[in-house]
Amino acid sequence: DIAVGTDEGIPALLLRQSRLIYNLTMFAVLPGLTVFMGFLLKIGVSTTDVSPVEEEIEPWWLAILLVFTFGYQAVIVVLIVLGRVRPGHIAIRHDGLHLRGYAHDAWIPWDSLFLVQPNGHWKFLAVWVGPSHRATFSSPIPLWKRFDNTVIKHGSLTDDLPFFVHVDRRPFRISPEIIDAAVEHYMENPDARRELRDPEAIARTVEVLRSHATTA
Repeated sequence: DIAVGTDEGIPALLLRQSRLIYNLTMFAVLPGLTVFMGFLLKIGVSTTDVSPVEEEIEPWWLAILLVFTFGYQAVIVVLIVLGRVRPGHIAIRHDGLHLRGYAHDAWIPWDSLFLVQPNGHWKFLAVWVGPSHRATFSSPIPLWKRFDNTVIKHGSLTDDLPFFVHVDRRPFRISPEIIDAAVEHYMENPDARRELRDPEAIARTVEVLRSHATTA
């Protein structure tokens, strides 16, 4: 989960989200919730008193509800197959941070980074973006924030106010302290970012980070 690799063809120190947690989320929890919603719809319809006319209409509107309920799940499956929804990572590059959630995507150049603030709780890391930033954000699925909070921007995107991006550390099997230390090291040491151009130098940093990691 701590590796040297490339991000968009650029050498990077990669802190990867857990594939196991991703699989449990996408292939167990979401389908289970969809089936449960369909079950509740069916129970609600069967326990409601209806007139003979409404009984004729019932299958149609029930079918429409089921199409909407399962349609969104089908869209997610297609995007998983296409690789648009996938395990995310924190890519630390010589030119900035690439924060990838399951679907949300944030690119923050170093000169746009205002502050990295570890949360008092272990769940989140807050990455503050300063005024006049060059950060960019994208997501392939409308309303995905309701389902994916692994990388979420908060606050105004205006040029005159800083805002922050929450990075959920729970999908990682990397301890929060290691995530914080890696990001803060390169944020606070511009000279150290030169090492991120060299895969061999990144590999040495990876070994150091792995030596502090636990197997729990």
